[in-house]
Amino acid sequence: MKNIDGYLIETHPDLFEKLKSLIAHLDEVISCESEVKKLKEHPIKDWHQYLFSDIYFDKINMAQLMMNDKEITELFDDFKNSKNIKLKKLVSITKSLSDEIVECYVESEFKLSYQKKYTSTSKNIDRNEMRNIRFLKNF
Repeated sequence: MKNIDGYLIETHPDLFEKLKSLIAHLDEVISCESEVKKLKEHPIKDWHQYLFSDIYFDKINMAQLMMNDKEITELFDDFKNSKNIKLKKLVSITKSLSDEIVECYVESEFKLSYQKKYTSTSKNIDRNEMRNIRFLKNF
């Protein structure tokens, strides 16, 4: 299933239904910003707008699906231990939906290539190195 150009709504309506559901869940997550201070400035709000505008044109590709998964994973990591039960549940649902989309619509080779290219997040940095980065950041 090589898909360089992208998925079209006409050929993959199920994907677009899942993406619309994902957008709806992100709407709910963002609606919690009045209750959760950390969410007010969270980058997921910008990603939400970007994804919404992309699916508006009824075409999306595997790179966008992987970028979405990266953003949703960061959202999940930031709020999976939230004291706000509603937010915690919403980010879990959103993460599960994103995982399902990647599993069904992103080829394994592409997924591995993308993950290798974009693994330089703070989660992958040695703990001592992270302390040094934080220390230097304070100067």
